[in-house]
Amino acid sequence: MVTVPGPTAPKQLVAYQAALDGAVDDVAFYLGPKQFDMLAATDRELVRVINFGIFSWMVVPLLRALNWINGYLGNYGWSIIALTILINAVISRCDTRASCRCGRCRTCSRR
Repeated sequence: MVTVPGPTAPKQLVAYQAALDGAVDDVAFYLGPKQFDMLAATDRELVRVINFGIFSWMVVPLLRALNWINGYLGNYGWSIIALTILINAVISRCDTRASCRCGRCRTCSRR
């Protein structure tokens, strides 16, 4: 049994193992929702069940950030809005720096 902390109360997951006669020695089954944190708590390899495609390097940290924000706000709609504001704040800071550099280049080239 694996205990996974939930938003209201800890949830308990049950993992069963079955031994089969023949070529396969041990088979494990997971019956439950495809929630990233639950799968990771049960077995780290079970996370691969969720196919994020070629953008998994970017999606997994965003999903973790979204779930972390949702732990505080309790609503995925507001969590998406808050995550979007955070991402835009980081990107606009980089964009402002880039435009300042570009502005300096323009003033230098006019001389």
